[in-house]
This record gives sequence, structure tokens and C-alpha cells, in this order.
Amino acid sequence: MHSKQFYASVITLLICFGSAASQRPRVTAASDFNIEIINLDGRKHFFTIPESPGRAGYIAHINLNRIPEWKTSEKAPEETGALRLQFWIEAGMPQIEVLAHLGKVETRPYEWNRQKATKVVSRALPIDETITIAETESFGIVPFQVKVFRAQPWSVGPPQVTNKTQALTVLTLTESRPVYILSVRNVSHKAISAIRWYGLENSQKQGGSGISGGHLIAAGKPFEIRQHFGLAEEKIQSQPADQPASGEMVPASREIVIAAILFSDGTFEGEPDDAAEMAAHTAGERIQLTRVLRLLEKLSGTAETEAAARLQKLKTDISTLSEEVDARVANELITRFADASEDIRNRRIKEEIANGLRFVKIDVIHEIEKFEQRENSPAKANFESWRKELINMLGKMIPD
Repeated sequence: MHSKQFYASVITLLICFGSAASQRPRVTAASDFNIEIINLDGRKHFFTIPESPGRAGYIAHINLNRIPEWKTSEKAPEETGALRLQFWIEAGMPQIEVLAHLGKVETRPYEWNRQKATKVVSRALPIDETITIAETESFGIVPFQVKVFRAQPWSVGPPQVTNKTQALTVLTLTESRPVYILSVRNVSHKAISAIRWYGLENSQKQGGSGISGGHLIAAGKPFEIRQHFGLAEEKIQSQPADQPASGEMVPASREIVIAAILFSDGTFEGEPDDAAEMAAHTAGERIQLTRVLRLLEKLSGTAETEAAARLQKLKTDISTLSEEVDARVANELITRFADASEDIRNRRIKEEIANGLRFVKIDVIHEIEKFEQRENSPAKANFESWRKELINMLGKMIPD
């Protein structure tokens, strides 16, 4: 939670397994292979398979193709809530494993690791052959197809960089398929608490991301922006009907846009809409973090024998913290970002404040549950030490 990645979908997500939820995800270099997934949830998917020893995956639980007449069995006593696919390279050969999450499923990325899963199948995948995963029938899911193939050339040369800030200066731009890594430095005398960027391909947005968290980029310090662009194979499949869906489609241009930054003192540079959303999200986080810190301070002096009961009460107290948006906070942001669009000022600012309030609660409860797992391990954790560590960590999330 020292830095938080936001504006990402958690309904269907591409995951690099093993990266901690409280840390910025580490991007694993891609292998020479891509994988296509067909008929799993109503549309095709293309993913890069990471180089060994990395693993990547996909979780599907929206629009799964279900078997209407399926009945429960000893192998699957509940309906499948989600299918989790993992793929990797082993001894030079692509591999896939399919897991079924039975019953109700969660949507926060780190919660999937705690969900009970049943192995459906694990197997090697031959190159350039379409393989049917028929084992899902036992779990009420229509068999789907996977195909591994060598990747089309991904690079079209370095993208243009558009920097809408003055505090950041561009240092280097490197390519590590499937991302470009843009190194920048904060040349201002102020710490940056949030940053947002996005990609453009032929003037069309290719997704973006943002990072927030206290003194995210201290004055004078460097920072890395990682921007992913779509695979050539995916572009071929999505060509207009009047263009042949064969051969390689090479994009005419790519661009990485550093859209906005938010300083720890509340000022900003860049696009007003992006800055306003970041400021609203941060405002919600600040309010909720302050409340959580008060609750943690009250636990001072708790005996180790009382820790379990106090932790349970702490989770209850945090879960009941208000998520209601303070009108005064919203109005102050609306006034501060007078140049933002009407939609941002009339709707998005309030929504992002609410998101900040909610996400802090979810993430702190996750930290408590991680500690509870340590408490149940043979090497018992020290409650008071953990409490102080958490207070210190959350305190750094609040800009001065």
C-alpha cells in the first residue's frame, strides 16, 4: 500500500501471479509465444506468455458459456463461479492449467489467491494447434479452445512521448515486449503523490493507468511508466469487415501521453480532468486513512492473548466506516478544478471520492487478514510490532 495502482478493471483481469497486492506489479518479459482463448466467455482473447519462470493468467466469471442442464456432482458440488487460467513456459514448452472456483467469487485481485480452487486440467500445449479443453464439462462450462502460436512482430519503433507536465522530464524509453518503459525524473522541488498516463495508437486510446501513494515521486527522484499496447494478432482479428483479416496489421503510430500529476500539496500539472479524478480519489483515501489510523491507535497496549478478538473487532469497525461523500469536500474540489469538464465536476469527482473511501477499507481489511494468517502459522507474529508497521505504512500514504 506504499503505492497503489488504480483505474484498473478487476472483473476480467490479466494477472502476473506472485506479485504482492500492496506493491506495484512487476512486469515479466514476454516469450516468443502468444496464446489465443476461444469460446470461453463470448469473445476471443490474446495474451502474451511470459518468459520462464514467469506466469500469467486470466480469470473469467462474466458471461461464461455454461451448460444449461448441468447438475452438481462429487467433483463439483457447487456451481462454478469462475474459471482461472494460468499459462507459462516449462522446458521450452507452453503450459496451461485451468482451475475452477466453486460458489461465490470475489473481484478484488488479491482475493483470488484466498478462494478455494479445484484443478480442472493441467497440460502442455503444442504450437500452432487448436486444443479443446473438454474437462470443463464436469464443472458446468462449455468446452473452450486454446491455441499457442509464435508472436507477430510487436515493435513499430519507439512511440512519440507527449508530456503535459513541467515537473517531469523524460530520461529514457526502452522496449520490453509487451510494454514500453518510459523513465522520467521529478525535476521540481515538490513531491508528487499521483500520476496518470495513457497510450494512443493511431490516435485511439489504448488504455492507461495511474499510481498514487503519499510521496510517490520525491523531488529529484526518477520513476518508471510502463505502457502496454495491443498485440498485432488482436488487431488483425478486429479489422473492419471490408479489410481482409490476414497478414500483419502494423499500426501507423504510437504515443505515450503523460496526462497529469498531483503534488503532495494539492496542486497539479497537466489535464484538468485527470488531475481532478486523482485529487478526488486521494481525498477519499485521506479521509478514510485518517479514520483507520485512529482505530489502530486505540489498540495500543493490547495483550497478545487478546489480539485475535481485537483484530476481529477492528475488521468490523473498519467495515462499518462511512463511505458517504462529504459535500464540503466535493464542492472544494469542484471549485478547485473549475477548468475540468462538466461530467467530471458534476459526477466523477463524487464517484472518485467514494472509490477512495471504499478501497482503503478493503485494502486495510486485507492487511489484517494477512496478519491473521501469520498468527496461525508456527512462527507467531508479534501483534504490537505489526500494528506499528501498519500505522507507519498507512501514514506514508497520506501526503503532508
